[in-house]
Amino acid sequence: MRRFPGFSTSVSGGRLGWRGCLQSALPQGRRYLVHVTYPECFPDEPPIVSIRHPVLPGEGVPHLLSGQRPCLYHGGYRDGYDPARTTAATLVAWTALWIHAFETFQATGTWPGAED
Repeated sequence: MRRFPGFSTSVSGGRLGWRGCLQSALPQGRRYLVHVTYPECFPDEPPIVSIRHPVLPGEGVPHLLSGQRPCLYHGGYRDGYDPARTTAATLVAWTALWIHAFETFQATGTWPGAED
């Protein structure tokens, strides 16, 4: 939690998680309430990351999955999530990058980075 002092552990629906706010680095960027929830099958399944506030526009937003879940890595979960190395802190860092890309997309209409 040293890298993300604004985050703390939480229990929601009987599931262990991590929650806190990320502030966009863009000028006049917004704050985002982020939840990382460990699934029952953890570590065989990756933690679930969702943005709880603000509510994101689902229609037309690239790399946004149902349930306000940012798509944080390409392909099947093994392409980005490695249960031996990926931590909640890694997922929060990836979410910070996603938020930057999302706000860039809102400002320019183009999602930054490679789209393969």
